[in-house]
Amino acid sequence: MNTPTVMLSQRFSTDSHEIWKAAVKRGWDVHRAIRYVPPDPLPELVFAYGEVSFCDIMAERAELGLLDPPDDWLANLPDELLKRDVAFTRAKEIHLFDWRCFFKPSNDKVFSAGVYERGSDVPLKYVDPDCPCYVSEVVAFDVEFRCHVLDGKVIRAAYYRLVDADEDEMMQEALVFADRVLAGHAHELPSAVVLDVGRIEGRGWAVVEANQVHASGIYGDYGTDAVLDASLRSAGPLRLVSDRDRKFLRK
Repeated sequence: MNTPTVMLSQRFSTDSHEIWKAAVKRGWDVHRAIRYVPPDPLPELVFAYGEVSFCDIMAERAELGLLDPPDDWLANLPDELLKRDVAFTRAKEIHLFDWRCFFKPSNDKVFSAGVYERGSDVPLKYVDPDCPCYVSEVVAFDVEFRCHVLDGKVIRAAYYRLVDADEDEMMQEALVFADRVLAGHAHELPSAVVLDVGRIEGRGWAVVEANQVHASGIYGDYGTDAVLDASLRSAGPLRLVSDRDRKFLRK
């Protein structure tokens, strides 16, 4: 197998530093893409990790295949896995939600996700009217875990919210719930994906969202080898994307 090369954006961050350290430890090559320029000559096995805009540009210039969860995946989950009302819509329809909700773009960061008193308060001036979005009932998560998933299995998990709870106990509960979600819905997601799960106060464990591996934060400085493996699948050479994953290619 050829030595993989990870392309990192020019924006230094804790996450990119952890990816760099893990790659170097493995003997993989690292290219810090100043001005969005891939290495020349282009390695046979190359992938990208960084913010969404960086990965989009590198995908075009280095012929990468970026894997995205379906825009409406979260809203189509059964109620027992959501434990809150979640609707899928487009930016041009957000103004119709004339009450307090949590608003979020479903696959990008074109506006700040958060709670707004009404849809017309969401800053959408420069947002594509057809941008896919989620609108959710406002709830409080007291525990949230990020699970890196490869081939339908959790290969790494780390908390990013843990209020007055035991980490080990919550980790086990999160993994049990994530396995339950994947048992019924992994086929609806790319083979490499980030699955966030959490506990809603007074309601129990629920799916928070699913995201691209290559543009998601790591939360923690351990198990980064697993992130490398998932990122290589999530944002690797287009020619290596499996038939199973082609329907999840980012448009």
